[in-house]
Amino acid sequence: MRAAFSERLQELPSYLRKMRRFRDCLLEGRSLVVALPEPHEQDDLWAALREQLHLRDLITDALDLDQVDGSKEPFDTLAEFVALPDPHPGRQAGVQDLLRSENVPDILALIGLDNLSQRDQRAWMGLVEAWSQASQGLAGEVTRKSLFVPLSAGRLLVPMPHADVRLRVDYWLGTPTTEELQYLARYDGAIDPPPERLWRETTVLAFAGEDAELAELLLTTPMSTPDWPSPTMRDYASRRGWNNGQPPKEVLHILAGLRQKSVAASTIQEIPSAARGPWSRGLLYWTPWSGWELHSAWLALHGPEHLLRHRLCQAQASLVLPLVDRLRLGICSWLNQHHGEGWPFRWTYPKAPQELEKVDDDPYACQWGHLTRVLNEPELSPLRELLQTARLARDIRNELSHQRCIGLPEFRTLWRGYHQGLAMLAAGGEGIAV
Repeated sequence: MRAAFSERLQELPSYLRKMRRFRDCLLEGRSLVVALPEPHEQDDLWAALREQLHLRDLITDALDLDQVDGSKEPFDTLAEFVALPDPHPGRQAGVQDLLRSENVPDILALIGLDNLSQRDQRAWMGLVEAWSQASQGLAGEVTRKSLFVPLSAGRLLVPMPHADVRLRVDYWLGTPTTEELQYLARYDGAIDPPPERLWRETTVLAFAGEDAELAELLLTTPMSTPDWPSPTMRDYASRRGWNNGQPPKEVLHILAGLRQKSVAASTIQEIPSAARGPWSRGLLYWTPWSGWELHSAWLALHGPEHLLRHRLCQAQASLVLPLVDRLRLGICSWLNQHHGEGWPFRWTYPKAPQELEKVDDDPYACQWGHLTRVLNEPELSPLRELLQTARLARDIRNELSHQRCIGLPEFRTLWRGYHQGLAMLAAGGEGIAV
């Protein structure tokens, strides 16, 4: 692999959109607090955002709160950090003076707030809110002095601040997308023969969710056992510490509650209180397409197994059914060309009344059950070699429609038969549309 997925995440559209949205928020003079689930690192986020800010010629600086004197109040620490000049005699300096000071950069990042004690976290959160309130009072005087506060949500011991016109509160959700992981998988994935590569990619996308680290791990793990990738996912979940914490029944109860209350939306403004614990640990995530989901590695460790099977069947269907349908249409096209559009009734009739009516209007509506009976007719001996593939395609389609997954051996056989079948149809007549 040319580069680790983690090194390429910042190139992805969803990541860049977030950075630009954060940048624009700060450009408007609003402070920004961003809560991150594990394993996202606030230093990485700040580095990416700082690059965007520098493109707009903004002055930035960062204060590492791990290194400050804990005996001092947050305001005093900040005043010392920026070398705030002493106020006029008889007046005590306040947050307004920080906002007015030329020593304060356009954007000041507070790094590591979540590593402090509960008391100190509360004090620094208070300063963030005071900064926002003071900024509102100076809106006509100070155009841009904003705080950026990334937080590791799992270590936060106090409530998130309240958003207002000068303070935005954001939760890291929806990055990277499944489509972006697919791009990374195809660009940097393991080098397998075509059927194995597609099979691995499909399985990875079924289980990775928005976890680039798991996707990268599954793309490089040998598919050496029939139960791959379950052992790999269980080991990954154990390394993430998901064999401890909330009982599995409690987590599943939280998920059920979230799904009952959730509505379709392109974004959400706040993490529900019940979800914050599991979300901060990375075992619960949200997407605009499916809402709240449990991490597949957590499910591999705790169950229920049917949720994993459902994800895999959906992914397999997206890979296999287009191949199956293209082969079906290719056979129908060959039969149309060589036996006319009445071929579905020439030797036998469709058994299902609904299919009978559809096929009468359109021979391309003929499905695999009737098609396999047609291909078994002696008059169609030129297509006899397709019969085994047709039966396999019929069986695989039925299995997936009933949420029963198939294995790599079946897919290999289908893949080989699919390409041989298309080649046979193309050689059997000119102009066949497959």
